[in-house]
Amino acid sequence: MIFVWNTTIYLLEGCIISLFLFLIASVFIPALKKIRPHYLHNANIAFAILGLIMLGLSIFLHFLRILVAGMGGEVPVQRDYSAMITIMVLLLLGIVPVLAFSRKRNTTIWFTCLLLISISAIMHSIEIWQWIRNITGIDTYYYSHDYEPDAKWYRIAAAVLLFVVPYWFARRKISRA
Repeated sequence: MIFVWNTTIYLLEGCIISLFLFLIASVFIPALKKIRPHYLHNANIAFAILGLIMLGLSIFLHFLRILVAGMGGEVPVQRDYSAMITIMVLLLLGIVPVLAFSRKRNTTIWFTCLLLISISAIMHSIEIWQWIRNITGIDTYYYSHDYEPDAKWYRIAAAVLLFVVPYWFARRKISRA
């Protein structure tokens, strides 16, 4: 499970880097501006699929947390409301990656920015929830960072890969037309 979690984080961070850099570069480079709708279509679908995989993993892990909290034995079951709230928020954030499969939406810049924000929130939901709990003083429980990937160069490799593949498909589609 940790391998899948780490690999998905590497790929998602690579997608975030490559999409962000493409959006900036397409403003200044006319050749990229020409293929921007085709590139965004391919990249947003790949990004949405990875985001939905991360959404499924996050919901599964939070659901396990709820189940483990309920196995207390003779002590009355104490509900883990933070995990329940996190699951509800993740499901709401999961609407955006599902909308990426619509051709009308996934070629626009504003939708790509919304997709970047929502999938980043899905990917870092544990940290966001912990920051909120620490700031409000509800709980100062510290999550371990064991699930966070260690190697930094994997992010760059994933960014290059996830930039080149949609770019190649977009150029191929443009050259056929």
